[in-house]
Amino acid sequence: MNKDLFWMKEALKFAEQGIFEFHELPIATILVAGEKEIGRGVTSNVRKNSLVAHGEQLVLMNTPKNVFFTCERPLVLYTTVEPCIMCIGAAIECGVDKIVYGMPAFPDGGACYVPKLEGVNERIPEVIGGILEDDVYLLLKKFINTQDASNPAMYYAKEWLRLYEESK
Repeated sequence: MNKDLFWMKEALKFAEQGIFEFHELPIATILVAGEKEIGRGVTSNVRKNSLVAHGEQLVLMNTPKNVFFTCERPLVLYTTVEPCIMCIGAAIECGVDKIVYGMPAFPDGGACYVPKLEGVNERIPEVIGGILEDDVYLLLKKFINTQDASNPAMYYAKEWLRLYEESK
């Protein structure tokens, strides 16, 4: 099986766990160095009452600094949803070689900014999107159909779904 598909399937399982255990958006991230998982994070906006508690941020913040300098390459961030510009910036700061995501995030996706970063004196990661996109879409619909309407993430989820469906 393709390595990107394997890790994205793992991220999807973790995202589904995030829905039912934590009532969070289905956004999960796995950081992989070479063939080894370094860490994982699930978006925690509801639990942490913070708009910036993204899965990408959490996994990068919880990885010891020395790992980024001594790990096997490539260093790849697998995330179910297109990272925002904040998370792409964090990945650049940590020296991530590649970002692989499933579904675009129309409200705040940041992948479109990566080509504009040419000339920046940092390692700019390769960005690949659309891996298991339909599976992420179905997981988002599952979130909307199974969570209480009072969940603070519901507004974002519905807007994200609406914009995504309009783009098709």
